[in-house]
Amino acid sequence: MRLSRLLWTLPLAPPPLRLRSPCMAGNKYGRKDYWDDLYRGSGSDGLPAEAFSWYCGWSELEPFWSELVASGTPRVLVPGMGNDRSLVELYDAGWRDVTAFDYSEDAVTRARALVGRRDVRLLCADATALPFADASFDAVLDKGTLDAVGIAGDTRLQEAVAELTRTTAAGGVVVTVSRALEPSSLLSAFTGQDWKVERDGGLHVAEGGEVSTDLAAGLFAWRRLPEGPRRESLRAPLPALCSLDDATAVAAQHACTSFASWLVPGRVLVGRYPGSCPSRPCTAAEQRERAELPPQEEAAAWPPGGVAGQSGNAVAPQTARFQPYRADAPEGAQFLHFPIPDRGVADSPEALDGLVSELSRRALDGQVLYIHCWGGRGRTGMVAACLLGSLYRYVGAEEALQRVQRCLSLREAGCRSPETEAQVEAVREWFKRKRP
Repeated sequence: MRLSRLLWTLPLAPPPLRLRSPCMAGNKYGRKDYWDDLYRGSGSDGLPAEAFSWYCGWSELEPFWSELVASGTPRVLVPGMGNDRSLVELYDAGWRDVTAFDYSEDAVTRARALVGRRDVRLLCADATALPFADASFDAVLDKGTLDAVGIAGDTRLQEAVAELTRTTAAGGVVVTVSRALEPSSLLSAFTGQDWKVERDGGLHVAEGGEVSTDLAAGLFAWRRLPEGPRRESLRAPLPALCSLDDATAVAAQHACTSFASWLVPGRVLVGRYPGSCPSRPCTAAEQRERAELPPQEEAAAWPPGGVAGQSGNAVAPQTARFQPYRADAPEGAQFLHFPIPDRGVADSPEALDGLVSELSRRALDGQVLYIHCWGGRGRTGMVAACLLGSLYRYVGAEEALQRVQRCLSLREAGCRSPETEAQVEAVREWFKRKRP
């Protein structure tokens, strides 16, 4: 569609995605056997044998791709290529250094037949664990793969984006055509200091007058930014967790201060509200509120170089009361507020899922986190146990609860974390939702 036709043909939004089977559950997209059946043609959703283009063809996509990626030498990665002819037409249009992968061996077999003698590297791989070196590619063309990964679970989307972050060179671009995920989910997955948004899923008109609504999906693109020295130093695999049977190792790995413990060594701290504010006199009521807080001197002398907590003396959910103390906060510290009543649980399972997803993304992105409530037991323990399950797929609900309890026991004897049965049950229900 050209711009001259835009005024009377532009829909307000792309039509909703119609899954190929009305009974298709979202978590099927995360199963390799589903995709094998799909491309083998033995499943009820079997694809055409010769070729099938997700969302749009190359002719619709090429004007938008060409604006962002110069033809010729760029190293291009095509995730989840299936038997989409766009792979062939991309190569024929001048992008000759192309690597493509799919989760399904049957999809790779179809792609080989489609590519023929063209010099395209094809392999079977998982988008959440790519077998490529860092900075291997200058451009990524994704048509629906992040959709499939995201539908299978928020954590898998974060893992896939982390792999794209690792394997895309500075200055490289990821172009995504998406219709199954909320735009906010995709945009939040690519936040931080690693990416600059080039296309945000909204209406875009190419230089030749083509309109992005021709794609029947949202057009997204992100440019990879150079890594700063601190982010580069933190970008490392999560540390292995020690055995809970080894008390010495547990203490060495998780102990930190009298008010905080390492949930994930060097990456995620859990504990009490971190410090008080000495910048002005406090009322008697505020002094009582601060009774559980550690001394300011101890809070300011944390071991993880340069990382410290938000100073202040406000009770959480009253965020307005943090404002007078922002000048005392360490430079670069960010405060994320998530209201949960004392000894309570999140307002809804979806709200807890969203919080855990955001914390997991930040941890995988190399940020050092401090999760705290007021006393660092109930609400902190509930969120921390779920986060462990999100970051470590081999950790089950009961082990996560035990690890959180051990973290608390290192700094405070005789207390329980999480504190209430409702909080413990919320953790178990989270694992049931995420580990069906």
